[in-house]
Amino acid sequence: MDESQDKSANNSQLSAADLAHLRQKRRRIRGVILDYALGIAILGFNPLPGFLSWTLLIATIAILKMLRDIANLWGFAGGQDLLAIAGSFLGAMATTWLSLMVWGTIFVMSIYLPIPKGFALAAGLFTLTWGLGQATNQYYASGWQLGEKRWWQK
Repeated sequence: MDESQDKSANNSQLSAADLAHLRQKRRRIRGVILDYALGIAILGFNPLPGFLSWTLLIATIAILKMLRDIANLWGFAGGQDLLAIAGSFLGAMATTWLSLMVWGTIFVMSIYLPIPKGFALAAGLFTLTWGLGQATNQYYASGWQLGEKRWWQK
């Protein structure tokens, strides 16, 4: 049997309870990502002038904590191939670029429209956090194998 047949055999061996547990785990991880993204976006509304460095430092620490939480929820799944690693890297780079574009767009809009400038930072940080969380989630999800009970335990 080759590897694709092994995976399909493992897939058919899973019970309905295991699949429901997997769906619940994915929902939980998505909730964790949303909670962090909203919290960091609220942090981006920091009204104090001169504290941008502190805001970005706290946001960076919170994002790193979120990435660790996602990895922990997946049980630090290993065994990803080079394509999964490259995809995760490209996802992180694309998310960083997209968040800068969101920030820049809203910042320029705030020059001409009555939009608070703090909204630009909040939107950029939300985009960055959400995208990095999703890329990390996909990276760890690609490392687990169906049928291995250790993934259902967390």
